[in-house]
Amino acid sequence: GADFSPDGLQVIMGGGSSAQVWDVATGRALGQPLQHEGGLRDLAFSPDGHTLATGSSDGLIQLWDTQRPSPAGHPQATLQAHRHSVGALRFSPDGRWLASGDHDGHIWLWDLYSQERTAHCLQGHTSIIRDLHFQPTRATALAGDALGTPTAAYLLASASADQTVRLWSLTGELRYT
Repeated sequence: GADFSPDGLQVIMGGGSSAQVWDVATGRALGQPLQHEGGLRDLAFSPDGHTLATGSSDGLIQLWDTQRPSPAGHPQATLQAHRHSVGALRFSPDGRWLASGDHDGHIWLWDLYSQERTAHCLQGHTSIIRDLHFQPTRATALAGDALGTPTAAYLLASASADQTVRLWSLTGELRYT
């Protein structure tokens, strides 16, 4: 897979069990390759470009700090909830949420602003999640979270190999199939 940073100055390309960030202008590798135990399946830059998410066949999602990479090439965090391969990753436009879809048809929604990086599972598909996309709702009126921090309201669209597209609220309510 491949993804450009939001500013277009970097591109991440991955295959096998690793990914590499490249400088678009010079074509030079930036930092160490990002390694997974399992085969790399998808990757995504956060909207601010400071975090990179990679998902693999071992069901793990790793978060990498692009501003202060680990000299030893270690991720800043590892998220684990999937039992099988992570095939789709997408950040919300504000960077708070990370959606991950797997080969079982499960979608995990991660709150990256919570200290514990809490997640909940959205179930309804019966096959591989192929794509995920966040969309601000019409009522993008800001609501506060438990800490009083403003959060935008989003819908999440998921496309699956089961030939369905589903639309979810971030509370896990299935809106449409």
